[in-house]
Amino acid sequence: MKLNSPVIDFHSHILPRVDHGCKSTEVSVSQLSLMREKETDIVVATSHFYPHVHTPDGFISKVDGAIQTLKDAQPQNAPKLFVGAEVLVCDNLCDMEGLEQLCIRGTKTLLLEMPLESGLEKHFETVESLLSDGYMVVLAHIDRYIKKHAKQIKYMLDMGALAQINADSLFSFGLRGQVLNVVKHTQSVCALGSDLHGADEKHYLKFASADKYLGKYAEEIMKRTAKLLDGAVQIEL
Repeated sequence: MKLNSPVIDFHSHILPRVDHGCKSTEVSVSQLSLMREKETDIVVATSHFYPHVHTPDGFISKVDGAIQTLKDAQPQNAPKLFVGAEVLVCDNLCDMEGLEQLCIRGTKTLLLEMPLESGLEKHFETVESLLSDGYMVVLAHIDRYIKKHAKQIKYMLDMGALAQINADSLFSFGLRGQVLNVVKHTQSVCALGSDLHGADEKHYLKFASADKYLGKYAEEIMKRTAKLLDGAVQIEL
């Protein structure tokens, strides 16, 4: 993307051996190299956090270990790195001890993943509670839900949640129109992500070329993303 604003990949799985997105340090280094090659300036590592599997403390310990391993590999000319998590929503998530550790470090921005099932209404109360507690809730890859759950997604956006879209949805003829409709008619879309698992250049090219379909909105989205990262702690590699 050729933009005046920094190009920010808000959703990626690039930390080695934290989840199924990156199996080794070598893959992680390749991912960072690919991102820089495609002129990504900033990447947010958002490894999967599953409340039924992880605890915040245990997850953060694993993430910190992966960061140190990556530092030891000394990746060259990598994009600026920030770290958060992709948190699967669950009942009473807002009461989880240590939840704030799962935000993008230095912020209260929380990337929240909805389950791929019907009945998103049962999570409205959780999202509302998180917003009331001062979290900046960003719904991960809303493009996965808008075909079947457009009304529920709209309800949460109207509530004050924000939205991240995956770049590859813009290259799907069946999804593109719906995604662009949301982008054009609401300012709630605040981030674009590659959702990169592995180091597939063809997959990442979709992120790098997303402005082909987003047009002027690519710049607007990146500016909103930068605001979400205000105060965030950069990880020095």
